[in-house]
Amino acid sequence: MMTEVSRVVKELAEAALRPAGAAFAPAEPGKGDPADAAPVIEVSMEKVCSIPRMRDGRRWNMQGGGSDGSFAYFVMVSSGPSESAESRIYKFRLGSWELVKRSGPLFMNHANDLVCDTKKRRLVISHCDVEPQRVSFVDPDSLELTGRLDTPQRHFSLAYDADKGLYVAGKSLSYDLVLLDEEFRPVKELPGVPGFVKQGLECDDDLIYFFRTGPDLNWIYVFGWDGTLLARIKVPMVGESENLFTWGGSFVGAFNGTEGTADIYVMTPRPAP
Repeated sequence: MMTEVSRVVKELAEAALRPAGAAFAPAEPGKGDPADAAPVIEVSMEKVCSIPRMRDGRRWNMQGGGSDGSFAYFVMVSSGPSESAESRIYKFRLGSWELVKRSGPLFMNHANDLVCDTKKRRLVISHCDVEPQRVSFVDPDSLELTGRLDTPQRHFSLAYDADKGLYVAGKSLSYDLVLLDEEFRPVKELPGVPGFVKQGLECDDDLIYFFRTGPDLNWIYVFGWDGTLLARIKVPMVGESENLFTWGGSFVGAFNGTEGTADIYVMTPRPAP
């Protein structure tokens, strides 16, 4: 089923190609530079909440984040070596952006991405660097650790589509994506498209969204489930992009602010001028 945001993104991508008389058929993986062929979309930005600096003398950085459709969950990680880094999960109510709960100390290395497994009602966090094959499971109500798993696939980011029963993983040390089954076993590898610093992933039934940080802009690279790059979404440099998820016809993105703060924005796709 096509979601509202995937419908909007596809319509804007088609409209961006129309003035040149092009069909909506971007370059296939491995044939030329797909990024050159992909139409560019922009977003309007609305800051909806911030996570203030913690007053413990340490710098904290935004890392993973995701949503179960009712709440948003964001991981702040203390500075210093990932081996001993402390994480805290912040739970916000979507729409009102009220802070509902903050977890106690959790230890999940870099905690680079968070995804909500709505079938098993759990948060799944990618450890990323020190233990790149490891995920942690956290209860969405108590925000307490319920387990860990070393998966067959080394990865730095995760997304999940309940209808397909598949995870999308960012393959470690690579721009490639890997589809995983619900037991985290690799099913298919999708050749990657290089460009910028890799961040979090999101997906729906129709599209895969890959957040990236550039020197002057942030970007969302939009892929089909066959790995074809369909569009690039230009995101203003309001801070280093970290994670994103879809919400209605928009994205919600989390960015690192200054001095250990983090800012959350609703990003609504619109045509590029």
